[in-house]
Amino acid sequence: MTKLIKKTAAIVFLFAIAATFIFTAPTASAEEDECKSGVHADISTFEKNFDLTVAQKMEVIDKIETTISILTDNDMSDLEKYYRLALWANDRVTYDHDFWSGGYNFKYYRHQWDAYGALFDKSVCAGISILYANLCHAADLPCKFVRTDPKQLDHTINYIPDINGNAYYVDVTENDFILSEKANSFAPMIDKEFAFIQKDCTDGTFEYRYTVPGVDDIADTESDDKKNEEDDPESKKDYIKDDEVEEYESRSGTKIKECFETTYDQWFKTYALHQDTSLDFCDPYVELGSGTRGVHRASYKDFPKQFSATEKPGLWFLEDFYKDPEDIRSKIENRVIDKQIMEVSLPDLKVDCSSVKEIEEYLRWALDVEMFPSLDKNNQIVTNESCLAYNTDYTFTLDSYNEKTGKTTLTIKGLGDYSGEFKTSVKVVKKLANPMKLKAKGTTLKYKKLKNKALTIKRSEVIGISGAKVSLSFELASAKKNKKSFKKYFSIEPDVGDITVKKGIKKGTYKVKVRIKDYGDSDYAESAWKSVTIKVVVK
Repeated sequence: MTKLIKKTAAIVFLFAIAATFIFTAPTASAEEDECKSGVHADISTFEKNFDLTVAQKMEVIDKIETTISILTDNDMSDLEKYYRLALWANDRVTYDHDFWSGGYNFKYYRHQWDAYGALFDKSVCAGISILYANLCHAADLPCKFVRTDPKQLDHTINYIPDINGNAYYVDVTENDFILSEKANSFAPMIDKEFAFIQKDCTDGTFEYRYTVPGVDDIADTESDDKKNEEDDPESKKDYIKDDEVEEYESRSGTKIKECFETTYDQWFKTYALHQDTSLDFCDPYVELGSGTRGVHRASYKDFPKQFSATEKPGLWFLEDFYKDPEDIRSKIENRVIDKQIMEVSLPDLKVDCSSVKEIEEYLRWALDVEMFPSLDKNNQIVTNESCLAYNTDYTFTLDSYNEKTGKTTLTIKGLGDYSGEFKTSVKVVKKLANPMKLKAKGTTLKYKKLKNKALTIKRSEVIGISGAKVSLSFELASAKKNKKSFKKYFSIEPDVGDITVKKGIKKGTYKVKVRIKDYGDSDYAESAWKSVTIKVVVK
């Protein structure tokens, strides 16, 4: 049977489990242990969404909201929404084994602990849990990310406080969606006030499951083979239309609809209702306790705070992506420009500017200043960007320009309906100097042929051009014989450079001066007008 979920993260975490489990992990130095558990213990691990740039937040929030619009609808129960989002997130994320096995070394940190990394790069359990919480919040579903006790198992999962009176744990990294139904294990270990948890976090089956090496591998294979024989593909239910699926392929190439080979109804009856407590997303596991068997510990971080769809309808992203959401909300509503909600960018091109004044002129028309989130026409906060107009909504001062690096520091100031100011920087990359070089060659024409008709001299025969780019212009500057002008007997093709000598010209030696300009390309600036003098002999 095609696997229900592409297990990008599945078994990798078992090597970090302490010696209280069935097998013993390799002994690590105290420094390595501190590196692996100490970094996760830092609360900043769970604040990485706050550090994303405005552009990255725009990309993540747009992706999440578009995904929610495709995966969920109003006819689904909350539990079905939670389930489908967990499936999609597990299939979407690529686990960063190198970052995990390297002890979470910041030297190699990109975005493994935020939603951007989970969606567009690679991630580990913290980033995966944060992404799942973001998905749930965008669908108006309460969800928290939760860190277990690192002395037992340094791992991050999700907690759902209430679905039809039950609490759930979702471990997207490990493919587990677990119903909590007893009140004797986890509850005493939770600081409910600190965690903003309002329902008892009761659990009797919260156990990490993995296959014991060398024993259960065979059993798993046999079980999968049996399932292959019994499954009827026709009974499967696709939840997403084909044209929608095409846009939403996982990074591994597996389409979303392949995650849904087990229908929600089938999953709910066999697993959510605990008719079969050994069933999880895809593979069968041997059930073992986490940490000391039978004892469960967890430390809960207060990020994000308890989500309330009724208090802030449609504003899920404020708490998830900003450290002070109320301050951000106030700034947006009052149109106060601030670096946390302003994206300032330039077109991805090099410019032909020779002075600071020319750079300022370029910035006036090229600078793109956007507010995100912004206000719609009804003054409601929305996840769309609003483009500000120069000299109407904002102005700027150029504070410094580094010609070597291109770093340009600006102060953006609000105008009209907008107030406030902030400093930012953009990179103005200047084009390279134009390398065009010219070389003249002489030519001789027969007077007999010029008596009755004009003759054309190919540019390549009399002018050598090197280093030129795409577009050239040619001008005839002068044509003289013994300082006397004979320009009326010559003409030049402005785009090609071919020279025409008109009939009736007298014998003699003519000095023809041609001006040439190269307009450059995306990397090279345009040249100044350069001159070359050609000797044309008529005899």
